[in-house]
Amino acid sequence: MGVKVREKVTGSGVWWIFVTRNGRRKSKLVGSEEAARIAAKKIEARLTLGETALPVQKPVKPTVEEFYKKFETTHMATAIRHSTARQYRINFRVHILPALGKIPIDEVSRERVRRTRCG
Repeated sequence: MGVKVREKVTGSGVWWIFVTRNGRRKSKLVGSEEAARIAAKKIEARLTLGETALPVQKPVKPTVEEFYKKFETTHMATAIRHSTARQYRINFRVHILPALGKIPIDEVSRERVRRTRCG
């Protein structure tokens, strides 16, 4: 178990913290050397108390509506014919978004679609 502070690329001026615990190493970009040393002291204190070294953040999954908006501006705008895109917009607006729009994308399942009767 240990915490090291160093420049990943010597002379770059960008400092990293490397935490080794239970045979695994994790790294975190910090920025300046001073900030890295302060953060390393805090992480060492947390490790001494038995807490995790670096907080684990779960990625936030977009809702169906957010996913559709991104799909509409990227894929539909470039890879689909205009008439097909128009039909997709109608189907999403009328059927899918009212029933499933507020649900996180990772919670949509075949059973959930059947229950909402949007399919």
